[in-house]
Amino acid sequence: MRKDILDLLRANLGVHLDQHTVGLTKWLNARVDAVSDEGAVRLSFAVRDDMLNALGMMHGGAVAAIMDESMGLQLYLLNAETNYVAIGLHVDFLNKALPGQEVVAVPHVTRMGRNVSHVTCELFDQSGKLLAKSSGQFARFGP
Repeated sequence: MRKDILDLLRANLGVHLDQHTVGLTKWLNARVDAVSDEGAVRLSFAVRDDMLNALGMMHGGAVAAIMDESMGLQLYLLNAETNYVAIGLHVDFLNKALPGQEVVAVPHVTRMGRNVSHVTCELFDQSGKLLAKSSGQFARFGP
């Protein structure tokens, strides 16, 4: 775990990461809410109109993207010397998120393997209601 990255995230608690990222990560626009000494992170995302499906609730693809990004950041915090790519992702959609709500992602590394790591994530609304659960497998990519 790299202390300089933890310190940078702590210095930017409550700040949206869109200025520090690109592509889909920039579009999701995460806000870092908490970072523990052990590198555990909690992220928030605003549910915007451009994240909705035809029924007016958050699209499953946006939910999956939030969880994938959150799990990837968690892995990066624990091992910033390498990159990881998702090779498997399972999401259980339990409740809906509506525009104007904030959702909170809480990822957790269950196993850090030499080549493949296993990570879970829970997504809550601001009242603490569980919206989705996911599990992912991430392969080491690069050095």
